[in-house]
Amino acid sequence: HLLESDSFYLISWDKSKLDLPISDIEDFYRKNFRNIKLTNLLKIYRKKGVLKDDELFLLFSYLLIPIDLNLSKDRNEYLKVKDVTYMILYLEDTLDSLKKYSIEHNNKTNQ
Repeated sequence: HLLESDSFYLISWDKSKLDLPISDIEDFYRKNFRNIKLTNLLKIYRKKGVLKDDELFLLFSYLLIPIDLNLSKDRNEYLKVKDVTYMILYLEDTLDSLKKYSIEHNNKTNQ
């Protein structure tokens, strides 16, 4: 659960899994990418938890896997277009966030 006011606050992990933290972050981001940028989510998480570089790269890899699309002939054309549009928006936002994160990370390590 994420509370939004003048900034974002993570208020619970009720729906979290007993798995790698990156699974929870991935699941949360996929469901809420329109409401929170990945860079902000990672900043919030890293204030409370630690992500090693290999975990971070694995998270990025998982996030770039597109969602499954149901494009069967018996499905409504509107729903198919809606799902493809959603996937494109998700991938664009995610790639944009990963580029920004990479630039910020490189700037910090080069200082």
